[in-house]
Amino acid sequence: MAKIEKEELDYLETVRDFMDREIVKLNNLSQELEETIIKEGQKFAQDDPYQAVYGSTALTELHYSIERKMLRSETAKQDAYFLKGLKNHPYFARIDFKEDDYPTEQFYIGLKSLFDEKEIAPYVYDWRAPIAGLFYEDFDTSKAFYEAPSGRIEGEIERKRQYKFENGELVYCFDSDIKIDDYILQQALSETSTDRLKVIVSSIQKEQNKAIRFGGDKNLIICGPAGSGKTSVGFHRIAYLLYRYRHNLSSAEVVMFTGSDIFASYVSDIIPELGEAPIKDFNFYALLRNGMRTKDYYEQAEAIISKEKGRLEAAKVKNSPEFITFVEKFVKDFNFTFSDFSLYGDLVYSGEEIAKHLKSRPKITEFADKHNLISDYANDKINSYFANNYEKLYEIADEQSSILDDTGDCIEAMKKKIKQESRNRLGNELNIDDYSLLRKIYEAYGDNAITKEYKKDVGNGLIKFEDAMLVLFLRCLLGKMHQKNKVRHVLIDEAQDFSILQHRVIRYLYPKAKFTILTDSNQAIVPAINSADVNEIAALYEAEILRLNKSYRSTKQISAFAMKHLPSPDYETFERDGEEPVIIESADACEDIRSVLGSADGSVCIITKTSPEAKAIYNKLIVDTDIELYADKDKIFGNKAAIMPVVYTKGLEFDNVIIVDNDGEFDGEENNPYFYMAATRALHKLTIIKC
Repeated sequence: MAKIEKEELDYLETVRDFMDREIVKLNNLSQELEETIIKEGQKFAQDDPYQAVYGSTALTELHYSIERKMLRSETAKQDAYFLKGLKNHPYFARIDFKEDDYPTEQFYIGLKSLFDEKEIAPYVYDWRAPIAGLFYEDFDTSKAFYEAPSGRIEGEIERKRQYKFENGELVYCFDSDIKIDDYILQQALSETSTDRLKVIVSSIQKEQNKAIRFGGDKNLIICGPAGSGKTSVGFHRIAYLLYRYRHNLSSAEVVMFTGSDIFASYVSDIIPELGEAPIKDFNFYALLRNGMRTKDYYEQAEAIISKEKGRLEAAKVKNSPEFITFVEKFVKDFNFTFSDFSLYGDLVYSGEEIAKHLKSRPKITEFADKHNLISDYANDKINSYFANNYEKLYEIADEQSSILDDTGDCIEAMKKKIKQESRNRLGNELNIDDYSLLRKIYEAYGDNAITKEYKKDVGNGLIKFEDAMLVLFLRCLLGKMHQKNKVRHVLIDEAQDFSILQHRVIRYLYPKAKFTILTDSNQAIVPAINSADVNEIAALYEAEILRLNKSYRSTKQISAFAMKHLPSPDYETFERDGEEPVIIESADACEDIRSVLGSADGSVCIITKTSPEAKAIYNKLIVDTDIELYADKDKIFGNKAAIMPVVYTKGLEFDNVIIVDNDGEFDGEENNPYFYMAATRALHKLTIIKC
């Protein structure tokens, strides 16, 4: 470990002085803009107190002017706030690089570029900048290169230096070899966890860097074991794409699909901490709630884990390729029924000819386009009827209008009203009830048990998640789901827990988007009905697969223990030493949990197999223990000791994990995936309480 040289301390002071000046400048800019907005508003009120002087164009221009200034003011505030935080750790690395035929240059790397435009002096380079790639790549020798906008730059790395800041103070700097040194990674992994996903820019490994900087014009699947950093890599990749393609991609055009609000809140700060505006998050339950009363994915998963009679077998049928193909063919061949439309005793058009016209245009798939197609056809028929029956309609209009009305105008008004009535009726007939259609499909498929169960659920007003997904799929096939063409990139976490139907719906909803997909077949909650096969997902998204083959989360003792529960573990673990997992044969689980909590450092999670078990233990512990129950998908992640069923732990990590194994319910081959998921949530300490 290198002594902190005076030149390093001097450079740090220079950088911080620059940041102080920038913060003052940004705050002044924000204040000036706010004052200007107030003055413009006051001037408008004085010049036009009765809002009678300014025309609509002038008012619009004033509105946009104020809106732009408000946005600039808010952006300046946010940038100043970000820089204040960045002062505590302005950079984490330095590269001394000698480009061929040029003198050696020093490049400091941090979370954000710090560039003095007045002096044309770059103090710190963004970790996503091309030059920063030298820090993350492992070169066999000191000879190296990076890809700049102007082309490949070749040269020699003379030094890689890494820095550690604590409470704003530089505590050491470290000269490493050509790769990121294990010492730095050991330090990062040994830290206690927080209640939010961490930024990992100072310890990104080579294989992770490859995934992060993978071409933004392709779909990518990142496949890796628990603790390989898939989720962190996925979010850092989004931050990289927002930087790399900043003129063509904004945070507003990126969305994340995840399982629950628990996980969404856990990762909510990561993109802002990387210097970008937050991205939107979605989950399927939110989509399903739009006009539908349905149970959620977690109810489905827990019902199957708890071996609810017939649930898995029925769900397997509903998610099978054969049934999905049957559904598609049924919808394609479905004959819509339209009513005949008559006026004053005359047939204007028949329902049969409307259906025939619709079927003649199979390439029109959107509901609105279908509606417009048949409405336009009907309007032509109505126009022809009015043209061919003008005298008759003239007499009717003349009788219905007053003596002061123009009869020709009345006929036109009559025609307009009739067209609207026709359009409304056609829309209602085209908009077939999705629940009824699914019942018809079940009946046509011939599975009486499924049909009977579905009828009962619909009658009770709350359908199962697997049925709700089929309803959503039907809406896509019928063109009722609004496609989100403005979304340019979609991040999907825990893709192995999505069924093929869910993936098909996502592809339909975001036709213009590229995808980053995170998956691990070993962590599939219900592999029998979900897309645990990475090649199947890759084929659907036409995506390339990058594999992360090393797990960094847990100590080697915990990793070795967890891997015993996999049939054929095919990944490496980072050699970080720690305590052996502890197994307690317990007569009173709650007392033993209290004992472990009393000696635990850092975050703690108590994991049960099901929600009822988590609730039962919580009700006993809450009397004298500060603990939070997570058995609801809408729960926001906090910083208390947590208790939750295994299905809610996906993507989370804790310093201490306590697994409650009640009557050996985690035993047996079929339960190995659940135990593996639970065990690999632990960073430093794992306790199994058998009761």
